[in-house]
Amino acid sequence: MPNNVVGPFPTQAMAFMGNDDVSHVFSFNPDQAQWSYKENIISQDTIGGRVVQILSVQMGSLSLKGRAGSRAELQRMASNMKSIMEYHVRTSRPVTFRVPSRQWNFKVYLTAMPQMGWDVAATSYPYQLEMAIEHDLNGVQSKKLEKEALRRLASGIGYDERVHGGDPAGFAELIQTLLSVSPPTIGIGPDDGSVPPPDGSNESNVEMGERMAAAMGWTGNLWNNLYSLWQRESSWSNTARNPSSGAYGIPQALPYTKMPKLAWPPPEGQADAATQIQWGLNYIKDRYGDPSGAWAHSEQYGWY
Repeated sequence: MPNNVVGPFPTQAMAFMGNDDVSHVFSFNPDQAQWSYKENIISQDTIGGRVVQILSVQMGSLSLKGRAGSRAELQRMASNMKSIMEYHVRTSRPVTFRVPSRQWNFKVYLTAMPQMGWDVAATSYPYQLEMAIEHDLNGVQSKKLEKEALRRLASGIGYDERVHGGDPAGFAELIQTLLSVSPPTIGIGPDDGSVPPPDGSNESNVEMGERMAAAMGWTGNLWNNLYSLWQRESSWSNTARNPSSGAYGIPQALPYTKMPKLAWPPPEGQADAATQIQWGLNYIKDRYGDPSGAWAHSEQYGWY
């Protein structure tokens, strides 16, 4: 079941929602932000006892509240939010939702702006926005929710800090040390002798890539071509590095500094998979038109 948590933040924050075509800047109360998310948990009985692993936290939706300064401001906001919803319908694409002071940076679909604050006698003008979160671009909020999930898991399985080592942070570190499996950094290319990561280790990157490609209208055979292209290039690993050329990431950017810094390898960047994928999609669109053109070039020349 989804879990709702309310963040302990200051009372006001500035937010941006939109893209190059339509956007709105507004303030809201982060104290009332409600997050819906699901935990991907596996549990396995072993000789030493039960092993419980939180694989990921999948963010679902966000509901927030604020107050407009005047009826005209509320009307302006309603008009802009309507334009954003029409953009979703027209393009099937999400928009960006950013709150710089909290380092929130999401791709979202605005789902509702319930009618509030329109009473003719009103002296304040409250509003509420509801959105579905497609992706947490920098992972800041997802990591916070994972920590919250770990704390609740510790409590749920009888973890007692007085007995088991002192603090929930130590428990979280123990779980991550014992249960996390990091995909290896690999070489790429059909003839470089590289060994791809085990099947399924980059499934989340593939799933995210399919969603982002679909937002550009690249489904069916176009998606199949994109999947085959990046499977050949990097096995969809966001840490794949060509040992000879230095090409990096899921799309194998050469040099990797062509991509936004968030996509660069650590410690310069964070090897962010979503940023790599978006850059790669834009590169393919600009250079080849769509994945079929990029795949055809790769088939003929061995690179794209």
